[in-house]
Amino acid sequence: MTCTRRLNSTDPHVGRFQTAFRAALEIALGNFKTADTKRVAAVAVILYLSSSAAWCGDTSAAGNATVPLDGKNQAISPQALRGTTWWRVATERGLDPYILYAVALVESPQVNNRLATPWPWAINRQGRTIIPSSRIVARGILNDALTKGIRAIDVGLMQVNVRWHGHRVRSPEELLDPETNIRVGADVLAEAIRSAPGNLTLGIGRYHAGWHNDTDAYRYGQRVLAVAQRIRWLL
Repeated sequence: MTCTRRLNSTDPHVGRFQTAFRAALEIALGNFKTADTKRVAAVAVILYLSSSAAWCGDTSAAGNATVPLDGKNQAISPQALRGTTWWRVATERGLDPYILYAVALVESPQVNNRLATPWPWAINRQGRTIIPSSRIVARGILNDALTKGIRAIDVGLMQVNVRWHGHRVRSPEELLDPETNIRVGADVLAEAIRSAPGNLTLGIGRYHAGWHNDTDAYRYGQRVLAVAQRIRWLL
C-alpha cells in the first residue's frame, strides 16, 4: 500500500516531517512482512510523542507534542520528553531518554486517529500481538494466559517478557502499571547495553533479541537508533 501525506507548504517543519515520514516508512516496511502489518506500521511509526501524563501521573509534564499525518500541527516543544517519566527513569539509569522512548514506540505502537503512541496495555501472547482497549481487558488476557500456563507473553509499553523478567515484579499484573513497566524495561535495557561495551547498537538489540542472536540484535538496534534519531531531531 502506498502512503501519502498532504503538507502545508508554509509550515516551517515540512522538511522535517517529510524526512521523518520517509525514514519511518522505511523502518516500518523493512521490518514487517504481511500487507496488513506493513500498512499499520507505516502509520504507527510516524512518531507521535505522548507526554505520558495520563499514564504515569505526570500532570505537569511538557506537553502534547505530536507529528500528525497531515502536518496540521501545533508548535512542537523542543523538550517534549523532559520532565516526563520517560526522562526521569532514563536519567536514573544512565540511559538516553529518546532511546528509551524509541524502544517503547518500536515495541508497542498503537494507532489512533492517524497518530501512533506506545500503548500501555499492549500484549504479545506467543507471538501474537494484541492491542487491548483498556487495562481491564489487558489484565483479563494476561491472566487467561497465565492460568493456562503460558509465560511466553510480553506486556505493556516496553513489552516486558513474563518468562524472562517476571521475577522483577511481585506479580505479572504489575507490568500493566505504566510506570512500573517503564522502570522494568529500562532496567533490562540498561543491562543489555552494559553487556556490549562500546557497541550501543548491539546492546540495544539485545533488549529484544537476547545475548545469542547478534544478527537480529544488530537489526533491532539499528531500527531503534533510527527512530530515536528522528524523535530527537523533530523534538
